[in-house]
Amino acid sequence: MHKIGVAVNWISIIACVVGLVMGFRDLVVYGENSIWLAMVPASFLGLLTGVVITLFSKR
Repeated sequence: MHKIGVAVNWISIIACVVGLVMGFRDLVVYGENSIWLAMVPASFLGLLTGVVITLFSKR
């Protein structure tokens, strides 16, 4: 479970960065928000889940 938690953390961090970069790019280029910005809160939820899985797993 520890490895799964670490993997979820890394995937969530990458999703957050991609969502921020692509979302703000769409805001600057097109002047409207996009689905990319909705990925940021979802990635924070994934990050919280990964931290909880990592902390509660027995190594």
